[in-house]
Amino acid sequence: MNKILILTQKNDLHAACVAAALQQTGHNFSLFRGAEVPSLCTATVRIDSVRGSRTSFTYQEGGSIEDSFDVVWNRRRRNPMLAEGILHPSDESFARAEWASFGNALWPFWAQSGLWINSIKAQEAASSKLLQLSVAVGLGCKVPTTLVTNDPQELRDFLHRHPRAIYKPFRGIGEWIDGRSVAYETAKIDISDLPSDTVQKNTIGIFQEYIEKIFEVRVLIFGPYCFSLRINSSATKDPLVDWRNYRLGIVHMEATEIPDSVYAFCKNFMGKLDLKFGAFDFVVNRDHEWVFLEVNESGQFLFMEMADRSLNILSAFCHFLSNPYVTEKEIEHYAPYTEILENERYKQFM
Repeated sequence: MNKILILTQKNDLHAACVAAALQQTGHNFSLFRGAEVPSLCTATVRIDSVRGSRTSFTYQEGGSIEDSFDVVWNRRRRNPMLAEGILHPSDESFARAEWASFGNALWPFWAQSGLWINSIKAQEAASSKLLQLSVAVGLGCKVPTTLVTNDPQELRDFLHRHPRAIYKPFRGIGEWIDGRSVAYETAKIDISDLPSDTVQKNTIGIFQEYIEKIFEVRVLIFGPYCFSLRINSSATKDPLVDWRNYRLGIVHMEATEIPDSVYAFCKNFMGKLDLKFGAFDFVVNRDHEWVFLEVNESGQFLFMEMADRSLNILSAFCHFLSNPYVTEKEIEHYAPYTEILENERYKQFM
């Protein structure tokens, strides 16, 4: 039986549900939250000419994690994080930098063994939205006309050519500002929205033509498995710019099939970036063309099973983690996502 390591963070529902499903079937797995070092556990690395190398993380509450794993799910890789106020202020900045450097040294060291889903190199490559679009174009897939610039005149010219456009940030996450959570979302933009030239010159963003769409599709691929969900984001009263900004239930979603050409594109794309797992987002425009938006190498997928319970994704993914070289679409019996939520088994792993 393969030994599985899940790299995660606190309150990661996906990692918790996968762990609960693996536990139910007796699989050997561990969860590692890098940010819990050093507050909740100690880190030790031993290297010598005779015994080789060994890494261990020992938790204060008991238990430890060693570095011998067959499969690593690189779900949410986080560096150690020193808590504030533990050390003298004059020492804290140095210690914080040392922990960050240790984390940066740890991952390539750890990545020498086991199959990573996805590898650090693939993860870093796939995090480049520019590389994604370039690879997609190279594979013959249609993409939105895109401009990345801090040149005010370039942006004005682009918006004159594409009066209906969108802005999207490089980082699709939010942050805490003045005690509240602020999210950065994809939004429509026209020339009247532009700030001063000074602001434009000192910021950078992604600007794309707005595509009139019939619907959108999330395509999830890992191993021999492919799941696809049609997202009817244009069926709402006001067509949504980005359905991901809305809670489940606002938009009707249903399982769908994708053309063979789209599946072939996704597999070729994953081969180019050496991805073992990818969550692709497409729009289908008014001419029924499939337009590639982006791929997330650690994208969310449980919402797909919740939206259409015929998609047995959690079971398939757990089977893939435990048998990463599987070539046939076999699915062991794991508890479905809804059952794990109802029984609350996942909470112990949050």
